[in-house]
Amino acid sequence: MPYVGSDGTMQQSRPFGLSMIYDFFYGTITFVNLFFRSLFHMNDGGPSRGTGGSAPRMPGRMGGVRRMGGVAPPPCVGGG
Repeated sequence: MPYVGSDGTMQQSRPFGLSMIYDFFYGTITFVNLFFRSLFHMNDGGPSRGTGGSAPRMPGRMGGVRRMGGVAPPPCVGGG
C-alpha cells in the first residue's frame, strides 16, 4: 500500500519508527476502552437511578388470536 511521507514523497510502505509503535499502542488502548464501554454501557453521567416504586404491572391476561365469527380461513393443503 503506498504511503505519502511528511515531506510529500511517495513510499512503498510506512517506515518503521517510534510513531508506528505509538500509533499501535494508542490504537490498542482505544480499542480496549471502546470494547469495555460497549460491554458495560458506561455513561459519563454517573450511576442513574430510577424514579422509585415498582416495575410497571403486566395485564393479567394477554390477548391472542380471537375469532369474531365470519368466514373461516381456507384449509391448509399438504403437498407430496
